[in-house]
Order: sequence, then C-alpha cells, then structure tokens
Amino acid sequence: MDLPDGRAQLPDQVGPTAGELLVSVPGQWYHADTIVTMAMTLRTDDELEQALAELAEAEGVSKQEAIRRAVIEKRDRVSHRSRVDAISKEMILEWGDVLDRLGKA
Repeated sequence: MDLPDGRAQLPDQVGPTAGELLVSVPGQWYHADTIVTMAMTLRTDDELEQALAELAEAEGVSKQEAIRRAVIEKRDRVSHRSRVDAISKEMILEWGDVLDRLGKA
C-alpha cells in the first residue's frame, strides 16, 4: 500500500519474528542471533610485522591465515606433548621396575 505522498509503505514485519526463529530451529533458540566468527585486533611491533609478512609470503597466504595456521600448529604440538607425558608416566608406573632391572643387567 502506498502512502498519500506516493512513497511505498514498508510492511510492519520485515523479517521473521523471534518466535518464528525459535520454531524454525527447534532446540537451538539461543543460537538465533549468534555471530559465528569473531574479529579481533592483534597488536604487532616492527619485528613481528616483518616476520609475519615474510611467513605469509613464503606460504602464499594472507597474514590472517598465517597466524591461524601458527596458532593451530602450536596448539597441536602442546596437546601432543601433554599426551606423550601422560602416557610416559603410565608406562613408567607399569614397567619402571623392569626397566630398572634391564638397566642394571
């Protein structure tokens, strides 16, 4: 419907209501307006900026992708080290006496 001055009147409801969002994704009402990715600011000094630029260029990726890969790689290494330490402790408890006897033989 048009207004008296000729402009088109917008509908009262442009998108789905909150209730429709709740119904459209049963059990996930709390995700209806959640931002999936998040931006952040990374403060760098000249040395880090240069290293990041060189790494990104060497790998043929953006600086953001270089940072993402570096963080994920570090997480994986730390996680691996923790698992190795835990398994080593278990093996020492289980086989420590045997290893001691073999070392003295």
